[in-house]
Parts: sequence; C-alpha cells; structure tokens
Amino acid sequence: MHIIKRRATLSTNQEIKDMLTETDMKGPICLYANSQLQGRGQLGNKWTSEPYKNLTCSFYFPDIGIQVDEQFNLSIYVALAILRTLDELGLEFCQIKWPNDILTDNGKKLCGILIENTLSGQKLKSAIIGIGINVNQTDFPGLPNATSVALETGSDVEVDRMLQLLIANMEQLDKQELLKVDIDEYYKRMYLFQKKSIFQDWNGKEFHGIIQGVSNYGKLQVYDINDHVMNEHDIKEIKFLGQA
Repeated sequence: MHIIKRRATLSTNQEIKDMLTETDMKGPICLYANSQLQGRGQLGNKWTSEPYKNLTCSFYFPDIGIQVDEQFNLSIYVALAILRTLDELGLEFCQIKWPNDILTDNGKKLCGILIENTLSGQKLKSAIIGIGINVNQTDFPGLPNATSVALETGSDVEVDRMLQLLIANMEQLDKQELLKVDIDEYYKRMYLFQKKSIFQDWNGKEFHGIIQGVSNYGKLQVYDINDHVMNEHDIKEIKFLGQA
C-alpha cells in the first residue's frame, strides 16, 4: 500500500478525490494528515480534530468488486478492522454504533467513519474510506460524549504506531476477491444489539425497540415493541436515546 503523509489538508477524503482527477492511481493508497482543517463525518457533519494529536486518514481502494446489494459489507469490514486495531492497544471492549461510529464500553465516541463509494453498474467500482480516531486529544469543547485513546487508557499512544496497526488491518481488503465479513462478530460488538432500548424516529416519536440486525443495504432493523412490527431505518431516520 502506498502511504502519503501531509502536515495539513482540508479533508483527507477530498484530497484523494482531487488526486484521482489529476492522475490514474492503480493501487491502494493511505493518505494521512497531521492536521485536518475541514474534516467531515456522516451526511456532512463536521469532524473536529486537534492537530498532531489524532489519527485522521483516508484509504483508497480502486477495485472493491462487490455487488451494490452487499455494499454494507464494506462498512462491516472497516468497523471490525478498527476494532482489531483498538484491541491491540488495550481497548478490547469498544462497540460499533450503527452506521459508522466506534464507541467505548461506556458509550463515548472514539472514532468516526465516512465511506464514499463509486459505482459501476451493479458493483462498487472503488471506495474512499475516511477514518478519524481520537488518540491523544484530551479536551473536546462542546462535545461531552467524545473521548480518546489517551483518556481511556491513561497514557498517550504514538499516532504513527496506531496508523501502522490500522494499515495492517485494512490492507487485507485489497487481497480479497470477494469481500467476506464476520457478521456474527459484528453483531457481537454492536451497540445495543438485541437489548431493549429507547429510540426516536424521524417524526420525533419515541418508542421502545430491539435492534435485530442490519440489512444488506445497511438499514437498521428494529423491532418496535409498542407496535409489534419490524421496521427498517435509514441513516438519520432514527436516533438512539439509550438503553431502556
């Protein structure tokens, strides 16, 4: 994997997009920046990161080759790769909050993921995978639910070491002819999976439900205890309010 490091960039995902318009990149790439000035999260949310203290990077894979109706497998793979990285650093109890967040066992946000796919017919042609992990930052103004590796473990971690661990866990993606994921492991480490919880739907209505899984297209499957029905929810159609 070709690794590119920057002192600063507006957005690692956007810089890779710009590079793709200027050159024909054949192999997988990891672009890492010490400072990301305009990082983005899911659906345009801002990702704030203190310079030189966190891991902000993007991976580009030019030939994913999975079917569109299995595209959420890519999110599963990436989330589990990040968890393996955190496991190696002593954070074995982190959880995946659907669709693209990694939480600590106490429910605080440690990492965000932004995946942008390019389609070709019924297949994913390529993918840009942006990952932001809070590593050594200890102050998060206005973000009471944010945390970092340093806050959780009590000691700083070398960002470059975390980057190398993450690359090792991610580069296997380029070696798979068919993307195989461990859905049982994903559910085992999924936030609130099969636990009675409180949600809010897109109309603002609160309800009690139980997460039963995720569809191939990435929609959250929740059994509504109040109405006794199983519903599928897209991103921003449902909000987690906590365990009941």
